[in-house]
Amino acid sequence: NSELTGAEIAVLAGLAPPAPTDLTAAAGGTGIALDWDAVPTADSYTVKRSTNPGGPYSTIVSGLVEANHDDPGVTPGTTYHYVVTAFAGGVESTDSNEAAATALTPAQVWRLAHFGFTANTGDAADAADPDGDTMPNLLERALHGDPNRIDASELFRIDRVGALLSISVTVSKAATDLSVKVVESRDCTPGSWSAANGAATLLSEDAESQRYRYTRTAGGADRLFLRLEVTQQ
Repeated sequence: NSELTGAEIAVLAGLAPPAPTDLTAAAGGTGIALDWDAVPTADSYTVKRSTNPGGPYSTIVSGLVEANHDDPGVTPGTTYHYVVTAFAGGVESTDSNEAAATALTPAQVWRLAHFGFTANTGDAADAADPDGDTMPNLLERALHGDPNRIDASELFRIDRVGALLSISVTVSKAATDLSVKVVESRDCTPGSWSAANGAATLLSEDAESQRYRYTRTAGGADRLFLRLEVTQQ
């Protein structure tokens, strides 16, 4: 026979509030949103989380007075399982039903913001170009672009303020799953591209993006070409 927990004893004694019901979990652009039915007698709620169905659970927040919570501290692609308990007079209820959701990846967050869904299909596919500016979505996302609006400022460009063979480019902070690097070639033939031998300087930065100037000294080469390479990490 298993022993009763303190919460279960309190319930049997009529001291504990009812457990919250109808807990739901939904992944969104800023984390996982939780909602549940309020317990009329509750003073506060505690949210517990596990990466395993059925627990064991760890408390992530307590003292909540509203019947909802947004959990931003999640890892993309990881599934989290949640339960909620109610407190009344310092006595804790048993666990609510369990609800689970999988945190969105950076690509899914971007697609949801720009297309309203997360699947890598149709106009939201990595290789699609819905605004017809010759920049596929993967490049739009890496360079902090808008896939539904043509904007020449999104393109990397020759930086005429910098030294010879300087280009400037804006990269997205949110695209943490993408690698953006400058590569070079002397003749643009297949297989001739390699990591450029230059240096990047941060020009400006805001909450969503960083703008860099990349400078490559031409040296004694009669010609040299630079281009951006975007890859999944």
